[in-house]
Amino acid sequence: MAIAKMDKETHKIDVFLGYDANGKRIRHTETFHGGSKEAKAREAEIKANIKTGTFVRNNGLTFEEFANKWINEYAEIQLAPKTVARYKDLLKRIIPGIGYLKLKDVSPLHLITLYNDLRTVTTNKGTTLSEKTIKHYYCVVSSILNAAVNWELLVSNPNDKVPKPKPKKKEVDCYSPEDVQKLIKCLLNEPIKYRALIMLAIDTGMRKGEITGLSWDNVDLDKQVLRVVNSTQYISGKGIIEKGPKNESSVRTVTFTKVTADLLRQHRTETLELRLKLGSQWIESDKVFITDFGGKMHPDTPYKIFKKLIKKYILPDISFHALRHTSVSLLINSNVHIQLIAKRVGHSSPNVTQQIYAHIFEASERQVADTMNGILDIKANSHKEVC
Repeated sequence: MAIAKMDKETHKIDVFLGYDANGKRIRHTETFHGGSKEAKAREAEIKANIKTGTFVRNNGLTFEEFANKWINEYAEIQLAPKTVARYKDLLKRIIPGIGYLKLKDVSPLHLITLYNDLRTVTTNKGTTLSEKTIKHYYCVVSSILNAAVNWELLVSNPNDKVPKPKPKKKEVDCYSPEDVQKLIKCLLNEPIKYRALIMLAIDTGMRKGEITGLSWDNVDLDKQVLRVVNSTQYISGKGIIEKGPKNESSVRTVTFTKVTADLLRQHRTETLELRLKLGSQWIESDKVFITDFGGKMHPDTPYKIFKKLIKKYILPDISFHALRHTSVSLLINSNVHIQLIAKRVGHSSPNVTQQIYAHIFEASERQVADTMNGILDIKANSHKEVC
């Protein structure tokens, strides 16, 4: 180690760190602004950190510079395109708050201030950001700073010392069995494509991207079984892209009812007739659900179709994704085992299913208690008669 005086208040600290894999000497050099006494103290600090293995070479990167590096060298390569697009969107509000800070200077207090400032942001709808959204910002910051730790640019992640936002738990929306029956009756007046799409969603609990990504090659109408292996997403600037499902457990085999199989057969016949009618105007696609000219269906189209039906027939207003919740609730209320439900909808474990649908399981448990009460009450009355 050596300290070279450059002027009265500036010193150059040069530190030998060791050798790289090729036997080349590794040195750390930094310009220190302060007196000789403070420079020696900084040298001693570096020496102590080297001994304890907590020394991190300061390359002067700001949070914004490192965040861009993380996006380009990790996220763009390892994460799904839609996830990357979402992270970039979140960073638009994060960067103005802490982007100017040196990475090494980002503190828990800076982050607490950032999240509190985000809580005051007004959206286009005139509302403030929800705690669920604040949690998304928190998770992005954590991911970036964890990468900085893993890449040996930080000793620890300051975000770990900030309490994670806790969104209020919200019960999932879904249709009751009566609502489902009303919807099915309304569908009788709609095009086959609409009927097949909505019935498939309720029957299988598939996500909208999984439905628009479903190919005929992965559907066996005779055996009434399909394979979920693809999903489509729309990314601004890139258009419709195809990727694997949400996670590893989402790749699955799903059985479906004869009712749905018959609708899919009719839909396929109608599609082939339309193909012959349009001739050269037809856009070839192997997807089950397509546009009126044969091209890939936009992943948001199922949502728009469903919203149109809700408005037309004055049905309870829920999202298309809520049809997935409806499918699960129908299975729970039919006493289907939780492991089978989790596997059917592609959850990573039954615990995930239990957490998301806790209130539905509770209602089902109450039904079990009522049933048991009836059994025990009958036995008690029978005992009186015997006695």
